[in-house]
Amino acid sequence: MSPQQREEAKADLDITTFFCDGSKDFDSLDAYPAIKRGFFRSNTPLPSSAPVERLFSFAPMTNRQKANRFSDRNFEMRVVLRANGFNA
Repeated sequence: MSPQQREEAKADLDITTFFCDGSKDFDSLDAYPAIKRGFFRSNTPLPSSAPVERLFSFAPMTNRQKANRFSDRNFEMRVVLRANGFNA
């Protein structure tokens, strides 16, 4: 049996044992570390994108004449100043 086959067999056994366990208690995941890692990886909510969307919602600022000539540093400075309530 190859190492990959052994890993697959162990994973199959862990999954079968986990579902046969029948416990609905959250602490039962402690006995199955691989399943616990997968659980947290797939059930962790992503952070909201609202703050980032708010930061880059300054379209009128970039639609001005000469806006295409902003350097990266200058554009970043104007966005941060605008986000903090200063008219840049």
